[in-house]
Order: sequence, then C-alpha cells, then structure tokens
Amino acid sequence: ITFCIAPGADPEQPSLRRLTNPVSGQTCTNHGDELVEGIEKMQVLFGEDTDANLDGTNGDGTANRYVSFGASTLDMDRVVSVRIFLLARSLNDNLTTESSPYFFVEQEPAPDDKRLRKVFTTTITLRNKTG
Repeated sequence: ITFCIAPGADPEQPSLRRLTNPVSGQTCTNHGDELVEGIEKMQVLFGEDTDANLDGTNGDGTANRYVSFGASTLDMDRVVSVRIFLLARSLNDNLTTESSPYFFVEQEPAPDDKRLRKVFTTTITLRNKTG
C-alpha cells in the first residue's frame, strides 16, 4: 500500500490518497483512492531504539530518536515505532482575518492564504518489536 498527498476529486483540494497493489505504471497520484480531502502534508518518522544491538536485540524497546526513512543512519532492525503527522486544512479560504503560521515537524513559513490548519499526530508501537 502506498500513501500520498495529491489532488482529489476537487483538483483544487489536496487529499490523502492510497494505492493498493499497484501494477506497472500506476502511481498513487493518478490511480489511488481518495481517503481524506483537505490533507495538505504527511510526514512519517521511524522511532529507533538506539540502545539495541545492531541485530535489534537487547534494547529497552523505547525509541530514542525519530528520523525519516531516508536518513543514512537509520537502522530498520532497531525501529520500534512509527510516528505519523498529517496537516489538515479547511476546504474554504478566508476563514481567518490574516494568515496563520503553523508548526509541522519543523517550523513552516506563514501561508499566503487565510485557511484554518491543524496538525494531527499519532505514534504507533510496532508489534513484536518492543520488550
């Protein structure tokens, strides 16, 4: 399953989309199913138990740091949890009197619109990876 942010049924609105069992040439952007309208950004971080041995054993089962998948120092054998961030925005503009800055994983510049935004975060412990 692949998840992505791409235009939905309304091309003016970003959406969280999902593509299951893609075949050659299919992308989440063009062929995925729209799940939630108004999702502007998504970030997935992996919780690594840096106390664990290189084979993933003898750690305390608690993430000591959260890093993105592309981090060169991430050891997937030590990953014990996943943290997912979603940035949702209002479908309509001009709901606020001025643009509202927000914090999404790292500080973002103030948007050039007047939409409402909210960050949703969840941390999921991976089964059979903790003590």
